[in-house]
Amino acid sequence: MRSVSSLFLNSFLVVAVGTAQPLLADLSRYHGAADPTACLFVLPVFGAMLLVGCFTCKDKRRLSLRHWRRASFLCLADLAHQILEKAGLVYAGGVLYLMAASLSLVWVALLSLLLLGRRLSPLQWLGLLGVVAGFCLRVAELEGTADAVGPHVAQELFGVALVTVAQILPVRGPPDGGCLLSVASARIVSCLLFLSLQHGLAFVLSEKYMKDTKDGIEGPELVFMCGRQFLKAFLCLFCLLLMSPEQIFGACYMGLFVCSLIRSGVLWVILKHLGSVSAGVLKAVLGALVYAYGSSVTSKMMQQQQQQQATAGGKDLSSSEAYRLLLNTVQPGAKGDTRGMRA
Repeated sequence: MRSVSSLFLNSFLVVAVGTAQPLLADLSRYHGAADPTACLFVLPVFGAMLLVGCFTCKDKRRLSLRHWRRASFLCLADLAHQILEKAGLVYAGGVLYLMAASLSLVWVALLSLLLLGRRLSPLQWLGLLGVVAGFCLRVAELEGTADAVGPHVAQELFGVALVTVAQILPVRGPPDGGCLLSVASARIVSCLLFLSLQHGLAFVLSEKYMKDTKDGIEGPELVFMCGRQFLKAFLCLFCLLLMSPEQIFGACYMGLFVCSLIRSGVLWVILKHLGSVSAGVLKAVLGALVYAYGSSVTSKMMQQQQQQQATAGGKDLSSSEAYRLLLNTVQPGAKGDTRGMRA
């Protein structure tokens, strides 16, 4: 059993890099990163898993076919989770993505009860109730602020709230009486909700396979096998067919790779020693951190983009121009903002 300080450090690293990943993805997208259908944001995750497994596997014994079958089954669940997660992240943004992805904690708790026969501790129940309560409060807040964040973002947020907690909180439709959810928003919501289920399944299966006393798999070995199969399947099925010629923001991609490397190296420790439910609680914590920072930035970005499109006669604003416009409005000392200084 690892020491408390080591587990605390690993938990802190998971929260830190998990908070940085969606923000870096948003930043690279605004700088003209590849088209979301290419799923290039998944490559740093798979590459990092492969490197972590190569350099941390201490057991040199030959892995049996049973081990590879277990890893393959886990890969199917996590591959669907990773593809849908990154697609939802790029299309919907970091804030909306983590609002729905934090619901994976609910699936982790339910699946751990069913597959592992585990009883949750009072602290884990408290964390679970905190996530559900925070999400419900956010849905209640949408009722009064849906018009202020723009129609597209409001529809996406309202759609996530409607599908997930319709039986908990009373919600109203759009004030104009029009279509409640566009086709594009419905696809995003469906991807985000399905990935939360796949994410929870991947967490529970990882814990189950690593804690199996008869035929268990060590954490680094499981990371290596998953990374190898992920990368092979992804390169064959997705990347080669859907590669986009758009320019990729290199610094953000390097940051995503470093974050994925750290996350792959420490997440299995938490899953093995603290359990999948505790890992789900950390997921909810980093979701709250990203929401606290990213919601204001995303809202200002959408408002500035709509204003710029209105003044440009309906022309679409490029992502780099929109991001520069956002920085000029956020920075207090930006050029052109002299009215407040004179006042």
